Amino acid sequence: MNEIQLAIGIAFFFGLFGAAIILFILYHNKKTIQFLNEKQIAEQTFKNKLLESIIKSEEDERKRIAEDIHDGIGPVISVIKFSLENLISESTDDSASKLLSKTHDNISNLMLDLRKVYKKILPNTLENDGLITALEQYCETIYNSKGIIFNMSSIGVEYNLNLQKMVLLFRVCQEVLHNILKYSEATEVNVHVEVKEAGFFIEIHDNGIGFSQESFNSKLNSQKGFGLKSIQNRLQLINGNIKFELLNLKGTRTTIIADIC
Repeated sequence: MNEIQLAIGIAFFFGLFGAAIILFILYHNKKTIQFLNEKQIAEQTFKNKLLESIIKSEEDERKRIAEDIHDGIGPVISVIKFSLENLISESTDDSASKLLSKTHDNISNLMLDLRKVYKKILPNTLENDGLITALEQYCETIYNSKGIIFNMSSIGVEYNLNLQKMVLLFRVCQEVLHNILKYSEATEVNVHVEVKEAGFFIEIHDNGIGFSQESFNSKLNSQKGFGLKSIQNRLQLINGNIKFELLNLKGTRTTIIADIC
């Protein structure tokens, strides 16, 4: 009887010991997983803060350059243009008048180009009239001068938008639209924007040579594609994503979804 009790006691002891080991392993694994999750969250938070800092610096530099154009270069060119107009009105030499008129025209074109650059760098419309109007004006600026057909449609009303996030989304769209102009050989671009409570849904359709999601992913992993990487970085900060879809007939459908409300 004593031997049976002893065996039961030993078995009970080892059972408790085994259970204790299992509980310790489970507790240790739980703590390890919790630590790794917290570490991952901390690293991601740090990366996001670093990205925010870099992008804010970029926007501050854009603003400074735009102000230099508006407050520095712009007035100087206006004075030169005004002086040329006076010289043209006072000139009695036909050859000199023609040369001055041609120079005046070049100065006028330079002022127009500077205004376009200013609007690209710092679109005041974004803050004053919202993302949809800013996108429409940007497209008109870059596409109409190239003879590309541009159409814009929208559903919903913009309200309670976070301006900083709205700037990030505008820069994403700006990069996509610029790439279409530069690489796609498109003759027509259609932009559709839907404003929902959850955020923005933007679809950009062009009839160019096409750009696939695989190409996007490939360029992200290469040394090239700086602009595409900036798209990904900005979308990361506004819980957004982008998808490129090659169309059967011709062109690309680019879909951007972002929470910026």
